Amino acid sequence: MMDSTDILITGASGFIGKQLCKHLQRSGLDVRAYVRASTVLPDSNGLEIVHGAINDSKALTAAMEGVSSVIHLAGIAHVDGIRHETMEQVNVGGTEAVLAAARQAGVAQIVYVSSALAQAAERRESTATDYGRSKWQAEQRVRECRELAHCILRPVNVYGPGMRGNLGKFISLIGQHRMPPLPPSTARMSLVSVNDVCLAIERALHEEQYQGKTWLLSDGIEYAMSAMEEAIYVVWGRSKPSWYVPRVLLYCAALAGELGNQIVPGYSGPGLRSYRNLFRDSLFDSENNLSKIDLQSTTSFFQELPAIVDHIKSHQQ
Repeated sequence: MMDSTDILITGASGFIGKQLCKHLQRSGLDVRAYVRASTVLPDSNGLEIVHGAINDSKALTAAMEGVSSVIHLAGIAHVDGIRHETMEQVNVGGTEAVLAAARQAGVAQIVYVSSALAQAAERRESTATDYGRSKWQAEQRVRECRELAHCILRPVNVYGPGMRGNLGKFISLIGQHRMPPLPPSTARMSLVSVNDVCLAIERALHEEQYQGKTWLLSDGIEYAMSAMEEAIYVVWGRSKPSWYVPRVLLYCAALAGELGNQIVPGYSGPGLRSYRNLFRDSLFDSENNLSKIDLQSTTSFFQELPAIVDHIKSHQQ
C-alpha cells in the first residue's frame, strides 16, 4: 500500500510504540515518532522525533508532512482512576484529530491499534467497559474516514519486557513479595506478545488483504491464571507459599482501591476491574483472527517471562 517508507507513529513512547519504532527501523523503514512535549526517548538511534499533543491539529498536520502512513497508537491504555470524559477526549477526540490531520496532510493510509475490549462494545455485551466503548467509538471514526485506506488491529493483553497494566503489576508485585498467593481460580485469558503485534502492524502497512478490515491479535493460547502465577514464582526464584488469601479479602482490598481511585487525586491502584480479571475468563474470538491469513505467533508468555522479569529487575536497581 505504501508509495514511500515514511511512517508516523503516534504514542511512540508507550510500551508498544517503543518496540514498534525499533522493529520498523530494523526493517529499513523511515520512522517519525510523535510524542508528548515532556517526553524524552532515550536510545532513539536516529529516530526522528516530533513533539505535540494528540489533539493538537496544527502540530499533527505538521508532523505528517511527507508521511504516507500513520500508525495510531496514542491513547489511554491503563484506566484505573481515569474518568470517562478523559477517555472520550483522548481516545475518541484524539483519533478524530489524527484523522483530520492525516486528510489535511495527504496521508494515504492509517493503521489504528485499538483493543480487543472494543469487541464487547461492538456486540453491546453487558461486560463492555467505558474503555472498550471509547476504543469502539474511535474505530468507528476510522471506518467513516473514506479518504484514507485503513486497517484496525485489536490486540488482547500484550506481554513483553517493559509491559505495564495489571499483568505487569502482578508480575512485579510477586517479585517484591507484595502480592499474596491467589486463591484457586479457573480463570483463563488471551494474550499476545509485543513482537507479534509489531509484526502484524508491519504487515498491515504492506499487504492488501489487511485493508478495510478489523483483525484480532492473539497468540491463540488460553492461559490459565493459576499456571501463570506458578510460572512467575519460578522465574523469580521463589516457591509459591502453600497458603492463600481468601477471595473475600482480595475483594475488600480491590473495593478499597476502587474508592481510592475515585476520591484520592493522583491515585491509581488496582480496583474492581483488576479483581475481576483474576477470577473471570478474558478470552477473545473473532472470525478475523490473524491466523486466518497465515500470521502465526512467534513466542508465548512462558517463553518471554524470563526476559520480562529481567527487565523489571534492571529497573528496580
